Amino acid sequence: LNDFLIMGSDGKPAFTAQKIHISVVPTSLTGGGIPAVRDVLLDQPHMAYRIDAAGKNNWSFLPKSEAPAQKKDPQPFPSIRLQKLEIAGLQAEYQDATGMDAKIEDMNLTVNGFNPGSAGTFDLAIQTRLDRPAENIHQQSKITGKGSLTQSNTGDKIDYDANIDAALNGLAS
Repeated sequence: LNDFLIMGSDGKPAFTAQKIHISVVPTSLTGGGIPAVRDVLLDQPHMAYRIDAAGKNNWSFLPKSEAPAQKKDPQPFPSIRLQKLEIAGLQAEYQDATGMDAKIEDMNLTVNGFNPGSAGTFDLAIQTRLDRPAENIHQQSKITGKGSLTQSNTGDKIDYDANIDAALNGLAS
């Protein structure tokens, strides 16, 4: 999909993406085996969540889900073979009527070789900003990380090892 757009209930874009691409191995979807995904690309996605003074959010067009009558046991993480996942240039923002303005200004994530029983790798970089002028809060952060992800053979958990670096600037005074 190119130039993907979901309009919010406030008449402004709630989600956009320059490109969404998913490539699967068709034969992996038959016969009850583990689905194999060649690659998933989410290019330049932007998500906005805004709340107005009346408390209405721009995603209010989504149907309301009803609370389950009974508490069900959590389902295990589904097993999947994923050769590559790439999220390039993600931006996300949260704004409300109190003046809160929180943003992921840029996020890039790449996951390679995520398969049951074997270690895949990930590479992550995130830049964020938080502003709340009424409380004199102006904060920026940068987080980078690399590591490995291992999906259990039964699909019930994901183990990970990570090296994370973080930097915060402009903490509230």
